[in-house]
Amino acid sequence: DNFYINETTLDKVILPPILYRYRDASKHHDLNIFKEGRLFFSFPHKFEDTYDCNIPLHYDLITDDVIYNQYHTFYQRRFPLLNSEEIIAKAKAEVAKGRMRDNEHLKKVDKEFRETFNSQVGVMCLTWDNQDIDIWNKYSNKLNGFCVGIEPKQIYSEVGCGSGKMNYYKEEAPPVIIPFTNPLLQYHTLIFNKLINYEWEKEYRMYKVWDSIADKEDRNVKIPPTAFLELIIGENVPTNIKAL
Repeated sequence: DNFYINETTLDKVILPPILYRYRDASKHHDLNIFKEGRLFFSFPHKFEDTYDCNIPLHYDLITDDVIYNQYHTFYQRRFPLLNSEEIIAKAKAEVAKGRMRDNEHLKKVDKEFRETFNSQVGVMCLTWDNQDIDIWNKYSNKLNGFCVGIEPKQIYSEVGCGSGKMNYYKEEAPPVIIPFTNPLLQYHTLIFNKLINYEWEKEYRMYKVWDSIADKEDRNVKIPPTAFLELIIGENVPTNIKAL
């Protein structure tokens, strides 16, 4: 199951006792785990898979009721001096204009959504396997890196984030996401779904949402020292790096 910190209390959340983060010792920023006790929540659009956190949204499945509710909420929040009759009239007028059926307008809507999502959401990729040689080769640069075991419950509590296992789907059957119906479900579907050819990664993700644009410094999140439970060093890591 996937979890979101605002939906439940910490004592009810079921999390793995330990998860692993693979890093490349030759990359200076990856050593921040040791130097500063920080873990990075990545920009969603930076992942190598084109569809990772970027599954197309089905604007074609939006109903007129959903469009109306979206505009009603917009006018209610942005124009608090309008009375209920005025808000209803304006929302109905927007539906009648048909802009949400116009492909060019929808491209702008989608662009704005993606920009907000990519700038305010951070994703950290983990796994529950610390021995898979394929994972070591890809994410720790052929044993030139390390694998850090962390306690997710502490991070969940201290950082304030959501978490869940990945769902892997076939390319011909991607998840269906209908915009504006359930924002939380929309975010979860984007974050926790990946093409089936990545299933070997056995991935578990944690994510964090900021109220405004989060830069690299914001995403480099300080983690409690007690959350670091285990360190496995690749056999090809240089001696000077091991000394750190």
